[in-house]
Amino acid sequence: MPSENKNCQNCKKDFVIEEDDFSFYEKIKVPPPTFCPECRLVRRMAWRGERFLYKRKCSLTGKSVITSFSEESGVSIVDRDYWWSDKFDSLSYGKDYDFSKPFFQQWKELLNTVPSIPLFNAKSFNSPYTNYAGELKNVFMSFGMWGCDDVMYCSKVVNSKDSLDLYWSIKCDFCYDLVNCQSCYGSKYLVDSVNITTSYFLFDCRGCTDCFMSSNLRNKQYVFRNIQLSKPEYDKKIKELNLGSYNSIVELKEEFDELCINAVHKYSHQTNAVNSTGDYFTNTKNCKKSFDLDNAEDCSYCVSGAAGLKDTHDVYGAGATAEQMYEVIDSGDNGSKLLFSLSCWGGYNVSYSLFCHNSENLFGCIGVHKKQYCIFNKQYTKDDYFEIVEKIKKHMDDMPYVDRRGAKYGFGEFFPGELSPFPYNKTIAQEYFPVLSEEETHKKGFLWGNAQETNNKSTMSLENIPDDIKEVSEDILKEAFDCLDSTEFYSTKVFNITPGEFNFYKRMNVPIPRKSPNARHYERLQKRTPLKLWHRQCMCGKENHPNHQGQCNVEFETSYAPDRPEIVYCEKCYQQEVY
Repeated sequence: MPSENKNCQNCKKDFVIEEDDFSFYEKIKVPPPTFCPECRLVRRMAWRGERFLYKRKCSLTGKSVITSFSEESGVSIVDRDYWWSDKFDSLSYGKDYDFSKPFFQQWKELLNTVPSIPLFNAKSFNSPYTNYAGELKNVFMSFGMWGCDDVMYCSKVVNSKDSLDLYWSIKCDFCYDLVNCQSCYGSKYLVDSVNITTSYFLFDCRGCTDCFMSSNLRNKQYVFRNIQLSKPEYDKKIKELNLGSYNSIVELKEEFDELCINAVHKYSHQTNAVNSTGDYFTNTKNCKKSFDLDNAEDCSYCVSGAAGLKDTHDVYGAGATAEQMYEVIDSGDNGSKLLFSLSCWGGYNVSYSLFCHNSENLFGCIGVHKKQYCIFNKQYTKDDYFEIVEKIKKHMDDMPYVDRRGAKYGFGEFFPGELSPFPYNKTIAQEYFPVLSEEETHKKGFLWGNAQETNNKSTMSLENIPDDIKEVSEDILKEAFDCLDSTEFYSTKVFNITPGEFNFYKRMNVPIPRKSPNARHYERLQKRTPLKLWHRQCMCGKENHPNHQGQCNVEFETSYAPDRPEIVYCEKCYQQEVY
C-alpha cells in the first residue's frame, strides 16, 4: 500500500504512514494508527510511573510495601513475594466480557480490581527503593537499572558499581555525574564519553586517562583544557584546583557547558548503524525514527530496546530478543506478537494486558502467569478464546471508548491517557515531553498530580553548608534542606543527605549538592538530545576537508534542533575533526 497522509486525532497535525508501515500493520493484523508517532509515544510513556514512590499496605497481607501506585490511583497492591507465589491466583478475579460497555472502561475496572505488583524489581537484594530494575545489590532511589551494586540516584544504568548521579551509562565504577557514558572509572562530570579513567569534565572523549575540561579527544593522557601537557605539568594544574569546593564546581560546570556547545557534534550518536535514522544506536539495521537501540533490525518509532529487537514498531522499553511487538511499553524478553500491552515478558500473542508473564494468547488480562487462552483473567477453551476475541475486536470498533476530549479508542489504539493510574507529571512522559501546568495537562487528555505532601521542613539554610566537602561533618546527616530549584513538577522541595551519600562525597571529593536528587536528574536529562528528529545540513565549511569544497552539502536527520547553538557535522566531517 502506498504512503498516505493522515491527520492525528490527538494533536490535529498531519503525519505520514509510509509503505513499510502499512506492510507491518497488515502482517500483525492491526488497523493503521490514528495518532501520529509522537503522540503515540507520549501516550505510552504516560503509563510508566517510575520515580515517585509511596508507602502503602498490601491489600491481602497487610504488609507495608513501597510502590509506584499512590492511594489516589485506585490500584490495590499486593506484596511482591506474595504476588509471585502460587498463593496469588489472578484468575480468581476473572470476569465475563460485557458487550454493553466499551472495552477500555471494562479494562480499567479490572485494573482497579486485580491487585498489582507494587514495583517491577526482580532478583535484587537490599534495593527496595528501585523500579523497573533487576539484579541489584544495595541500590537506592534508582530507576531503569540492571546489574548494579552500591549506586544511588541513577537512571538507565547497567552493570555499574559504587557510583552516584549517573544517567544512561554502562559499566561505570566509582563515578559521579555521568551522562551517556560507558566503561569509565574514577571519573566525574562526563558526557558522551567511553573508556575514561580518572578524568573530569570531558565531552565526547574516547580512551582517555587523566584529562580535564576537554572535548573530542581520542586516546589521550594529560590533556588540560584541550592542551597537551606533560605529567608533571598536568599534576600541577590539577593540584591548583579544588574539586571539593561547591563554588569552584559551579564555575567549572559553567565552563563545561560552554565547552560542550563549542565542541564538534556528530549529527547522531551511532555506531555501525545501517540505513537507520534516530539517535543513540549501536549495531542497527533498517531502523527508522528510533532511539537508544542496540543490535536491532527492522524497527520503527522505538525507544530503548535491549539487544536483539526485531520487526517491531512503537515500543518504549523492549526486552532482549523480542519481535513483532507494537504499541507496548516495558515488554518483551523473548516475547513475540505482544500488542498494546504493558510490562509483559516472555509471552506470545498477548494483547491489551498488564504484568503478564510467560503466557500465550491473552487478551485484556492483568497479572496472569504461565496461562493461555484467557480474557479479562477468565480461562477459556482454545476455540472459544479465538471466537470471543474476534467479537471483542469488532465490539471495540462498534462501541469505541471516547475520552473527555472526544478522541475515539477502538481496536488498534493503546490505552487512553486519562485512564492511566499515574499523573502525567509523575511519569517518564514528563521527562521528555514536559507539561508545566495542570490546565495544559488536562487539555492534552492526561491527569495531573500535585506534589507529595510531607512533614519535612528545612532545618538548615543552604548558605550554611560548608563550601568544601573536607569541612563538612556527619552533623549534616541530621539536617534537611530546601532544594535550590523549586520547579513544581520535581516534587521534592526538601531533601536530606543519607549516610551512604555522605560517605561517597567524602571518598570522591564531591561537594554537597544544593539541589534534590530529582532536580539533579532533570538537569542531566538536558544533556541528552530529545526524542525528535529534524532535517538539516552539515555545518562544516572548512577548506581542508577532502570530502567537500566550500560548505559541506551533506544532509541528514538529527536530534539537534536547528535553533540549537551546537556545531553539527556529518559523519565524514566529524571524523576529519576528531581523528
